[in-house]
Amino acid sequence: MMFAFGTVLLFSIVQSLFGMGLLVFGTPTLLLLGFDFYQTLATLLPASIIISCLQLMENPTIERRFAKHFAVWCLPPLGLSLAALSVYGSAISLELVIGFLLLFFASFQLVPQLAARTRNFVLQNSSAWMVVMGMVHGVSNLGGGVLSVVASAYFRDKVEVRHSIAFCYFCFASVQLLILFIFKPAYFDWSNLLVMILAGAVYLTVGRRTFEILPQVVFERLFLAFMYAYGLALIARSFI
Repeated sequence: MMFAFGTVLLFSIVQSLFGMGLLVFGTPTLLLLGFDFYQTLATLLPASIIISCLQLMENPTIERRFAKHFAVWCLPPLGLSLAALSVYGSAISLELVIGFLLLFFASFQLVPQLAARTRNFVLQNSSAWMVVMGMVHGVSNLGGGVLSVVASAYFRDKVEVRHSIAFCYFCFASVQLLILFIFKPAYFDWSNLLVMILAGAVYLTVGRRTFEILPQVVFERLFLAFMYAYGLALIARSFI
């Protein structure tokens, strides 16, 4: 369990800055350490949801068009795919696909003309992106890769980017925890409360202040670096 606590401690800092990180990097980390898929979810989801809650409490408003679109097009595919997975199958490996998607999108962001065209493409096909994001997250826990693309297309300001991601991850975790509790209740015990306390403490003592003092231009560069790191980590994971 110490490996799980160490993973939560480290990636809670990342999630404090970008609204995601625990599931993004924590999932492949715990899988490599020998955790099964459902044990990984039961460990990371409580930690993720408490940080998202704290971030949303600081600014409870969310852009209504984005929130409605997300709720209608993403959450049903997420719940259905995770429920089907819990009953009929095992986690699906999508690391290579999502990894290359992130690398392509992050690379396009470096060229202003390509960045504008890419954002327009995502916005014009936002419903399809939302459906894919929900299904990917349900069967692999890697919907954050698609979410980072969608959030950066919708928003530019660091507060709006992180806030929209925190909202989505709160919804992700709520649906996932409900489905897991129904189909896999044996994976929940006292340790779930401990990881929530640990993640919340990291955000309140380190993460929140770090985000507040982070300049917008630095946030944009770090978010781009985050997408590259996430993509490379997923591609590396697919060959292990």
